[in-house]
Amino acid sequence: AATEAAAAGFTRPFTLIDPSVPAPRSLETGEGAYVNAGCTLGGGARLGAFVFVNRGASIGHHARLDAFCSLGPGVVLAGHVTLGRGCVVATGAIVLPEITIGANAVVGAGSVVTRDVPDWMIVAGCPARPSGVWAPSSSICSGLFTIGWIGVQTGPGATQFTRIPFGASRFDRPMVRLAIAPL
Repeated sequence: AATEAAAAGFTRPFTLIDPSVPAPRSLETGEGAYVNAGCTLGGGARLGAFVFVNRGASIGHHARLDAFCSLGPGVVLAGHVTLGRGCVVATGAIVLPEITIGANAVVGAGSVVTRDVPDWMIVAGCPARPSGVWAPSSSICSGLFTIGWIGVQTGPGATQFTRIPFGASRFDRPMVRLAIAPL
């Protein structure tokens, strides 16, 4: 998809905020960010590159979302919330004020996050409690594997999150198991 876009003359990804979303005066967005219809954006919010905000989500004032974060439909982030790179907050979850969710963390659907969440942690429930830690298995560090719509490509000493191209079938991508350690 990237090669086709470059051949068509597109040199950098566009940021798209649905016209139905009232954007505040002080909003910073990274390239390729997408905000769907019916969302609410608070003043002073910062959205990193390729952040995906689904329908009806609400982002509080001065929230900071690092690159590749994904918010499900109806998510509510209170003010001064920080989301680390590549984290996923599932449908209907609520994150209370001044909470930090670490890089690559996953917040389950309908959860209420009342405390900080470390990197790579899976939390769920009301209040949200740790339910596991996920990380790429060391035996596949040079491979490509898939978690839903997020592809994680690991190399020597680095993990990089990328979106799988639109239109790619789940059969077009190699599927590899993750090492998940229950708590």
